[in-house]
Amino acid sequence: MPASKTLNIILFGVLALALACSKANKPAKYAVVYGISAYPYPGLELSYSANDAVSVSRLLEKQGYEVILRTDSAASMRNIERDFATVARIIDDNDLCLFYFSGHGLFAQTIEEQCDSAVADDYFSMLLYHRFTYPDVCRYIDENALSGEKLSQLFASLPRGLRVGVIDACYSGALKQRQPVVDYTPDDYDGGEIEYPDASATVSDAVRRYSSLKNLGSGIGYTLLASSGSKEVSWDGFFSHSVFSYFFIMSAEQGDLNKDGVITALESYSYIYAACQKYWNTPKQDAEWNFLPAVTGGAEDIILFERPTLINTAILNPDIAN
Repeated sequence: MPASKTLNIILFGVLALALACSKANKPAKYAVVYGISAYPYPGLELSYSANDAVSVSRLLEKQGYEVILRTDSAASMRNIERDFATVARIIDDNDLCLFYFSGHGLFAQTIEEQCDSAVADDYFSMLLYHRFTYPDVCRYIDENALSGEKLSQLFASLPRGLRVGVIDACYSGALKQRQPVVDYTPDDYDGGEIEYPDASATVSDAVRRYSSLKNLGSGIGYTLLASSGSKEVSWDGFFSHSVFSYFFIMSAEQGDLNKDGVITALESYSYIYAACQKYWNTPKQDAEWNFLPAVTGGAEDIILFERPTLINTAILNPDIAN
């Protein structure tokens, strides 16, 4: 065999090995996706949360995520602990874990009104499913509520990797760490014009709070996209989805705001915010119908979608609720 041909074969082999190693070392993406429409108590049923979860899971699969999907009766406390344990065993340093939830969100005031029991003012939980019904709904809530603290613990159980929570539930903005956050979006938006302070005041306030922090990063341990403020209801009935989830899905197609080929968590949030303002919120409707998403996170902006994805009927299918 001629020497030049041998050299070409060797070089080709080295290149193939390098490409294989590059592909093998590419960060992986994992998603734990939960959506509950069919709660076991009358009056707790939701119309579109299972649809939301299935549509989000289909989108994430097209984006290369390995997805664990749980809807309705499968979306239980027992399973969520198992699912995070599964991800914890395989996640690597630069990998991403995304948790998505669509369902009921409970804040302190709603629990006190329903159950006549006092809870901390900043308490927020996501209501999971349990196949057993209890004598009263309050016990069901008490034993099947995924609190913000519990979600932070689940994310903390991952030994490494990046972490993102996408929560579509009433009052979900309550998950934000309040003290180190400079946030001028109202917790209870009425549809009117938002008044921002002048730039110098904003910068000085941010610098003061930044200087008081001992560590960079999200106080809750993950980047959060929440559907609404801590005092806001998150609405559904938008093209057979919840409003926030529909725009979150659409951000994978239209949310590349700087045209660099990827959509980050902040770009997704910005797109959802603008879409809510354009297509949902208005000062002419009842104030409780208006709401805005919330965001918080660490020093880095995490890439959610690596390329714009065409959102078609294979993803947005209204006939998939369990």
